[in-house]
Amino acid sequence: MSTASLRAEAPARFRRIIEARKARHRLYPVTVVYTLTSLSMLGTCLAGGQWQRGLTFYGLGFVVWTWIEYEVHRYVLHGRFPDGPGLLQHFLHTNFDHLHWEHHARPWDGNHVNGTLKDTGLFVALLFGASAAFPPWSASMLIAGVIQAYIIEEWVHHSV
Repeated sequence: MSTASLRAEAPARFRRIIEARKARHRLYPVTVVYTLTSLSMLGTCLAGGQWQRGLTFYGLGFVVWTWIEYEVHRYVLHGRFPDGPGLLQHFLHTNFDHLHWEHHARPWDGNHVNGTLKDTGLFVALLFGASAAFPPWSASMLIAGVIQAYIIEEWVHHSV
């Protein structure tokens, strides 16, 4: 390897290190909030009378997250949403078309690697709110499993 290519590679490597650090720092608050929420719900469930059902739903959350991740990645993040006359078409175009393409254009950019509480919090809160209509060991435990699987997947994404 020539000296010139080593000099050119060094700044790129340094930028990747900085961007990886930025991405991890963006993930810390999400990890803390979602993991504490998930594990406190799991602990409460295990202390209750329906712990077997709750643990089953929690585990199913990991399966559901795998399916959600595939479907969203395949059909939303890699999909195309042409702008159109309807409000829904315009909303999809402006809010989803750019997301994953920015990540692929700059895979080391710390601003496009993972979601923040601002990006995901409202959606998670709405899911937990809707889960109140079901027994506490069912939908809420499923969502707790989903958010924990999301956190694990994000950290795996950072490690590979």
